Amino acid sequence: MARPLASSATPATDTWAAAYHAKLNRGTIPGLDGIRALAVLLVIASHFGFTWINGALGVLIFFVLSGFLITWLMLKELDKSGTVSLKNFYRRRMLRIFPAFYAFWLAGVIIYLVRGHHLDWGQVWSAFFYVSNYWMALVPSSCMLFPHTWSLSIEEQFYLLWPALFLLGLRNPRRLPWLLGTAIIVVWVHRALLLFVFHAPQEYLYRAFDTRLDHLAVGCLLAILLRRGVLYGLARFLTRSVWLPALTLGLLFAAQAGHNSPAFIYTVGYAVEPLLTACFLLQLIWFSDSGAWRIVERPIVRYLGRISYPLYLWQQLTLFTSKQMMAGQHIALQFAFALAVTVAFASASYYVVEKPFLRMKSRF
Repeated sequence: MARPLASSATPATDTWAAAYHAKLNRGTIPGLDGIRALAVLLVIASHFGFTWINGALGVLIFFVLSGFLITWLMLKELDKSGTVSLKNFYRRRMLRIFPAFYAFWLAGVIIYLVRGHHLDWGQVWSAFFYVSNYWMALVPSSCMLFPHTWSLSIEEQFYLLWPALFLLGLRNPRRLPWLLGTAIIVVWVHRALLLFVFHAPQEYLYRAFDTRLDHLAVGCLLAILLRRGVLYGLARFLTRSVWLPALTLGLLFAAQAGHNSPAFIYTVGYAVEPLLTACFLLQLIWFSDSGAWRIVERPIVRYLGRISYPLYLWQQLTLFTSKQMMAGQHIALQFAFALAVTVAFASASYYVVEKPFLRMKSRF
C-alpha cells in the first residue's frame, strides 16, 4: 500500500540525484530554517510599519512550508513503519503548538487587562479555540491583541483534517497527488467565484481556510512528489545556476506589486505565489551550501528559523511597545531595538515553555 509513495531509488550513476537525495534525507533538511527566518522577518517588518514590505507573503510562505513539512514527516513515518499513527501525530502537534500559544494567550490577556486596553472577547475566545480566522473574516474588530492568530487557526484546521485524509488517500496512493492537484484547482475556482460572482468581502478571501487551503496543499503535493523522486528533473532544472534562486525570489517579490488589485491577488497572485515558493524551496535545499545562499545555514539565521513560531506569536505584543520606547530615534534604531526585544521574548518562550514539551515529542 505504501510503496507508490515511498522514497524512490536513487540512480547509482546519477551524482546530482544522489546528492540531492542525501540532502533530503538529512535529519534536518537544509535551507528550511532559513526560509522560516525569511517568512517571520517579513511579517515582523510589515507589522513594525514598513508598508513597502508585504507581511502577507511571509504568511503564505509559512503555509506552503507547513504543508510540505507535515506531509514529509508523515511520509518518513510511512516508510519506516508502514502507516501513520494519528494518535501520535496529534500528540506531537499538541506538544509543539499548544504550550507556547496558550502561554502567549494568557500573558496577552493579563497584560491587556492590567493596562486597561480594549479587549474584544469574541476575538479572544475565537483565538483560544483556533477559529479566529472565520471570526475575523466575518466580525470587524479594532482589538490588536490576537489579529495574527487567524493564520494559526488555518494551520490548526489543516492539522485536524490532512492526516486523516492522507491515510484515506493511501487506499489508492497513486491517485493521491492527482486528488491534491484537483483540490488546488478547485480552490482557485472557488476563490474566483467568491470574488467575482458572490462579491465576498476581502477579509473572508484573505483569512478563511477554504480560500487558503490551496497554499497548504501545494506544500503537501511538493512533499509527495519529491519523496517519490518525480520532481528531481524539475529540481535539477531549477538549480542549473546559483543565480536562479535570486530570480525566483525576485519574481515572488515582484508579484507583490499586484496586491493593490483584489482581482490580481485572489486569482493570479494566490495561484502563482505558492508555486514560486515551492520552487524557491527546491532551490534552497540544493544551494544551502553554495555561494551567498550559505547565509540560510548560518547559526543566527537557523536560530531565527527555529524560534519563528514564538517570534510570530510575541511580535504582536512587543513591536508597538518597543517602537514607543524608542520614539524620536532613527527608524533603523527603532526597528533594531524592537527586533531585539521580540527575539528576547521569543527565546524565553522557546527555552522556558517550549523545549520541555518538545523533549517529550520523542516518545511519540
